[in-house]
Amino acid sequence: MACSIDEPKKHLIARLGRPYATSGWQFLQSFTEKVESPMGLESLYFRKTQKDPWCLLDGHEFKVQSKRLLIKMPGVSQREAASGFVGYELGADRDGFAALGHGEYYWIDLIGCYVETSDGARLGKIESMIETGSADVMEINGRNKKHLIPFDNKFLSLVEVEKRRVVVFWDESW
Repeated sequence: MACSIDEPKKHLIARLGRPYATSGWQFLQSFTEKVESPMGLESLYFRKTQKDPWCLLDGHEFKVQSKRLLIKMPGVSQREAASGFVGYELGADRDGFAALGHGEYYWIDLIGCYVETSDGARLGKIESMIETGSADVMEINGRNKKHLIPFDNKFLSLVEVEKRRVVVFWDESW
């Protein structure tokens, strides 16, 4: 098992869940838009906690069962052994993500960006993104206030991921 030293390029994409049946399979909680996306990534990594280094994952299997993604870790063939991996994190190289079209962004690239109003007032930093069905919502933690702003063209003035900056049409007091 090779553990990575190039941490900044690895991004969390899923978490291993409870065992499924008795043959070593377990549920995978995908953090990607399409539940089966991890299946198409070339290199995958795993770790027990955020404090642990990423280790190369090789010899695993995936399958989709009732619209849920399952994973079988290498050498695991029983439910009890799969239980030992519950909570482990699955990561991927950012360079392996598919290219997006103009105006499309990966959430992982938006999280951590600073958000300001078109008037120049700094609202805070994007802590997470929330999927609502109609428009994704940015959860922004400011100094004294949390903002929930739709990631929608009606509210977006400028998105500069490379500068870690998002400008919105929003009133600071909302």
